[in-house]
Amino acid sequence: MAAGSTYTPIATTTLGSNQSSVTLSSLGGYTDLRIVLNLKITAGGFAIKPNSNGSSIYSVTNLRGNGTTASSTRLTTGDLGGTGLYLFNGSVSTSNFNTVTLDFLNYGNSTTYKTMLARFNNTDNFVGTTVGLMQSTTAITSLYFYCDGGGQLASGSSITAYGIQAA
Repeated sequence: MAAGSTYTPIATTTLGSNQSSVTLSSLGGYTDLRIVLNLKITAGGFAIKPNSNGSSIYSVTNLRGNGTTASSTRLTTGDLGGTGLYLFNGSVSTSNFNTVTLDFLNYGNSTTYKTMLARFNNTDNFVGTTVGLMQSTTAITSLYFYCDGGGQLASGSSITAYGIQAA
């Protein structure tokens, strides 16, 4: 028997104007979740709050480089000046679009903490990866994407969610 599609499109949003945040909801009953973003931020940083949860339950480890210099950071919610899974902290180009893939593993499970893996690059030859932890056993039913520091998601940015079913 032929296998079905690996990724099932759940939702797509393309911004017609600058916005400080975007929420994806109705994420379905899949095993894993893949989010593909093509985004540009106008300033500041970029983060995600699963279920719009603003409590102090997040930590991230970032690795990034440009072929010449590499660096890493480890942040908990208190370090961020806000709450969420923080991806960019003013260290990416605000004049170019950035490609980001996010994987939320076992996002619907209600017995384990949630893990996010992110990979990103932009046209300034900057690449990186982020591992995020949400210390909550609550199933993820929505994702709130936002900018801080007065920044916005620029017009033309897009977010697409795909559900992945267990094999």
